[in-house]
Amino acid sequence: MSTTPLVNPIADDQPLVLLHDGDVRRVLLDFKGRAFHYHLNTAGQQLLLAGAGVLIASCVAILLVTKLAVLWSILAAIAGVIGVATLAYIWRWRKFSQTSFVALDQDFLYIGDNKRAWRVAWGLLDAQSMGFDKLEIGKGNGKLELNVAGQKIDLQLYHPLTHVEDLQGFMFEVLTRFQDPEALTSEEE
Repeated sequence: MSTTPLVNPIADDQPLVLLHDGDVRRVLLDFKGRAFHYHLNTAGQQLLLAGAGVLIASCVAILLVTKLAVLWSILAAIAGVIGVATLAYIWRWRKFSQTSFVALDQDFLYIGDNKRAWRVAWGLLDAQSMGFDKLEIGKGNGKLELNVAGQKIDLQLYHPLTHVEDLQGFMFEVLTRFQDPEALTSEEE
């Protein structure tokens, strides 16, 4: 009976890897870097929940009071659909903030959630490939669109309902990786 060694599907020599389920858990268990989680904006979520509740209650009230008059039924349907769509929107961002993360260590940047995550070697990244040239600040939605080895990877920085917990710390960590170490040592001399 011969035993062949197991091949590590996430060997360190692969610069870009899409990790799935068990691989994500294994990487996170052995992780020796810094992880950044997402923080949910509960005030914004509660405001949207109240609005959705008002819309759905309006839908029910209109249907009960007007006894299914055609124009009122259309208005009730529109209010109901907007209310349910708002609840779905809240749920999507709540789930995103509970399961997603950004992490980095000496060799790799990790972007994903507990089911699927990209592992990108720092050697593939620079300010342009990370999408810093396309980042627009102040729209309420900050997202980097990484373009690495033909893959487009979205990195959500902030949104009205969620944001990276320590965004300044994350940006500092990332930007220091792009500095030329030789330039830093020559300035110190």
